[in-house]
Order: sequence, then C-alpha cells, then structure tokens
Amino acid sequence: MATGLSFESLDAPRLPSRYRVRATVREWIATGRLPDEQPLPSERELAERLGVGRTAVRSAMELLQREGLLIETEHGKRVVCARALKEQTNPSSASNVLASTVVVLTPHPEPNIRHRQPGWIEQLIQGCIHELRTNGYDVLAVHPDRIIAGGYERFLESKPVGILLPEAVGLLGGYEDSLHALNQAGVIVIVYGASDSVSEFDRVYSDHFMGSFEQTRWLIDRGRRRIVLAWPDTNPLPYWYEMRRKGYEKAMNDSGLEPLPTLFMPEVPQNISITRDLFEKEYRKQVGFFLELCQSSHPIDAVICHTDGEVPYAAQAIRRCGRVPGQDVLLAGYDHYALEMIELEWSNDIPVVTVDKQNWFMGQEMVRLMRQRISGNLPSEPQRRIIRPKLVELNVQQPKT
Repeated sequence: MATGLSFESLDAPRLPSRYRVRATVREWIATGRLPDEQPLPSERELAERLGVGRTAVRSAMELLQREGLLIETEHGKRVVCARALKEQTNPSSASNVLASTVVVLTPHPEPNIRHRQPGWIEQLIQGCIHELRTNGYDVLAVHPDRIIAGGYERFLESKPVGILLPEAVGLLGGYEDSLHALNQAGVIVIVYGASDSVSEFDRVYSDHFMGSFEQTRWLIDRGRRRIVLAWPDTNPLPYWYEMRRKGYEKAMNDSGLEPLPTLFMPEVPQNISITRDLFEKEYRKQVGFFLELCQSSHPIDAVICHTDGEVPYAAQAIRRCGRVPGQDVLLAGYDHYALEMIELEWSNDIPVVTVDKQNWFMGQEMVRLMRQRISGNLPSEPQRRIIRPKLVELNVQQPKT
C-alpha cells in the first residue's frame, strides 16, 4: 500500500465513516497515490490504515464502484479506474450537474417528518430521501407540475440518475407523458402506485388485497358477521378500492359469510381546516346512509372505513342511529394515523384496528428498485414490488371468540 495514506486530508467528523472513506480514497485516486489500473488494497488493509471497520470500507467501495472509480474483476479484485474521475471532472462533461442526483417529485414544500405516526404520505417521501442519502446520492425535490408542459426537457439536457414519484395516485394532466419521455431518454423512473396509467414504469405499491383480507378476518375472529365496507362516493374509484374490495370478499366468503354491498357515502373533506361545525355537518350527512343498516332486522356489527380519518364521523353517525360504536358496531380504519387525527378534538372514537401500509419501507424499496435497475440485474419489462402491510390493533374492547 502506498505510504502516507491516511484520514488526515479529510476533516469532516460528522460524516458517517463510509463517506469519509469514500472521500479519502477518491482523493488518493485523484492525486495518483492509488495508480490507475492497479489493484486496490484489501478491505482489511484499508480498514486498519484508516481506523474504521471493514463494514464501512465495504460500503464505501460499493459507492466508488457505482461512480465507476473502481472496477471489480471476475476474480473479485477491485481495480482503480482513474480515467472515470478524469471524465467526471472534464469541462466537456461538466454540463451534467445532476450526474449523482436523484429527483424526488413531491408537491410538499417541506417533505420532512412532521407526524409521528406512519400513515402520512410524508413517511413515504422521507423513506425515499433517507435511503438515497444513505447510499450516497444527492437529492433534488421538485414539484410534479414542473415536469409538465415541456418542463421535463431540462432533465434531458442534464440527466439525473433517476426520478422517483412517491405519489403517483395524483397523476393527472401530463405527468405520464413527461415521465414516459424521460424514461425513453434513459432516465430511470420509479413510481409508487398500481394504477394502469403507470404500468410502463418500475413501481412499488402496497398489497391492499392482503391488508383488507387480514383486517376483515380480524373482525370475523371477534364474532362479527355483518361487516360492511364504507367508501367515499367518488368517480372514478381509485385502484386500491378494487383490491380492498376483493380482500374483503375473500375473507367473508372463506368464513361462509355474505359480503355486503359497499356503502358509498359523501366524501369527508380532506386537506382543509376542520372545525367543530364542519365536523358535525359531515357526520350528520352519514346518518341517513347508516340508518337502515343499523336498524334492520339483521343490523351491521362492524364497519371498515376507507381510512382512519373517516372513523370519528362514522362513529357519531352510528350513535345517532341508536347503536354504540366499539360495542354494537366495531369500527376499523386504514393507513395508521388515528392518534394524530384533528377530529380527536371533538371525538374520542378511534379504530379498533387499522392497517399500516409500511410507507417508510415502500420509500426505501423504491430506491432499492432503482439501484437494481442501474446495476442491470433486472429484466427489461417493468418490475413490481408489492409490499405487505401490517395489521395494527389500537383499541380492542372485546375478547376474541
């Protein structure tokens, strides 16, 4: 190993060890201390010389291989590739300022964690960003509207490593066309969601079928037989409705129970300031929809709401119909954010059970899928990663029968 190689040239103690190792080895390559086309010292030698663990060295070497500064031979040896560094610093190639950057498309002005519960969409975004930074990428947050109407062309001039869209559920008005043009130009595009509009891209999404199946079975195991799925009356229905409906039907059929028709109701306003007056107005709208189901000769004994935030409204409406939420009728939610609902200011009703889609993990999986696409280890056809959600009990009031 060349003499005089140490960490002394890098004074950045706040950086994780793997990044300090990468920066130091990169400097050695740039200054010729590690000659071009020569084998790199072993991980053990580097770890001893730099005073770090072999895990940090191994991670740093993987980052340098991604940059092209190290090449792994068929015998598992790493060889220095100094010409790659010259190409990166060549003025003629300097126009690609995004060469180590991944673009995350998000409308959130501050895509940082503001909530503690995992059901918020920001967890998905932050999972992407955390995994990117952990693997040495730079991150550029861009509003999705910036890529429509020809805005995507700036990314054709200076191509990023990839583009991640953690919120494909809102794809409208030209996003698909812009992403398609970028994908055709060689930019890796990874999308969250299972709608047909994004089927041409590599994508990650939640297994809503299994989430709904396990949730329905949980209610059946607690003696519930008349279970109804409540859903906002929107057009068109989102892709996850069909997945959840099928999961619900399978659980009911497997138990010899009759699936009930979906109870479509007015959508509760989202993303606005909820006041007491608005809360009361919205739950009163639901009374008429629940009344017959609650007062029939075979009344419902459980409701699976579209999301946690619908539960307080449904609970108050069911009270108005003469039934007791949590006893006569169990209320299930979805998405796992109930303990941070603004409606708790006027209602103590939370779901007895909810479903955690594993948003943070799905964000990380988007980055892992991108890395595998970069490495060339995936088939040419678009890949799907379906993440199994987790059932979460919140407020169990009845013993299992």
